[in-house]
Amino acid sequence: MKGVIAFAGGSGLGCFIIAWLIGKQTRKRLIHLGLILITVINLMAFITAYSLTNYKSYGGFCFGIPRPINSRTTTDLGREFVTQNIPINSNKWLETWLIPAASSKGTVILFPGQGSVKDKQLLAPIKIFHSLNYDTVLVDYQGVGGSSGSKTTIGAKKSERCSFSNDFCTTNSSKLANYTL
Repeated sequence: MKGVIAFAGGSGLGCFIIAWLIGKQTRKRLIHLGLILITVINLMAFITAYSLTNYKSYGGFCFGIPRPINSRTTTDLGREFVTQNIPINSNKWLETWLIPAASSKGTVILFPGQGSVKDKQLLAPIKIFHSLNYDTVLVDYQGVGGSSGSKTTIGAKKSERCSFSNDFCTTNSSKLANYTL
């Protein structure tokens, strides 16, 4: 018997044999425990995924972190900017800040990381690009900063928003110089 348990310990077949050897009542308890564990793990995964893509309004009760907002602007660094909205559809938009350089070679579009806004991650890089004479466009993804909504996107939808930004910049080149992504 000890040889069977030792052999069975490392494989799925072994687990099946051990389950067959134990009593019926114990098997039922193990099955119930397994179902409860699977349910709890799925619930935790759902809450985590929801929290990554949905921001709660301040003072509201909901899963997720508070909606990130911009607390500083480029004027705090002595650089003027123009705010523009890139329309996604009739009620959704992405907020952008255009920071022109003195004599522009072109334009760089900058996007913050997941769950962040322009002022937290993108104010430092504009100094470098301006020293190289590039205009910069800082974009807030949907759901954060000055952009619309409280839900953000990940994956293909987020890359689609990058494409909207690039298309907007290239079609408005008469206003905004040459754009690269």
